[in-house]
Amino acid sequence: MNKSTPHKFENSHVLLKFSPDKPQPTCNLLIIDKNISEQWDTPEQDIVVFRGATLASSPVGGVGNTRNRFGNIDLPPHTEIRVPQDFFNEKLFIIESPNALPDQSPTSGGLII
Repeated sequence: MNKSTPHKFENSHVLLKFSPDKPQPTCNLLIIDKNISEQWDTPEQDIVVFRGATLASSPVGGVGNTRNRFGNIDLPPHTEIRVPQDFFNEKLFIIESPNALPDQSPTSGGLII
C-alpha cells in the first residue's frame, strides 16, 4: 500500500483504508475515537488498534499531540494516529465568489462549501 507495507495491519480495526483506484498515501492512518465502541456496538477491548493494543488501552487523557505512539507502543515509521478533530471542524464557511481560492480548481457558479 505504501512505505509501511512491511508492518502488519490486517488485524487493525481502525486502519483507514483508501480506495484502491486512488493514489496511495505515504502514511498509514489509525483513527482513534472513544465513540467507535458505542457506534459499532462492540466492547473497546475487542477493537484492535495495532498489534495487541485495543481501544480499551487508549491513554486516559486521549492521544494528545504524540501521533506516532499509542499508549506505550511506538508505531512503525510512516504510521500516525488521527482523531475526529483532525477531520471535522465546528464551523462551516461558504464562499460565494468565483475564484475565491485561486490555486483551487474552478467551481461552477463560484460556490465553495
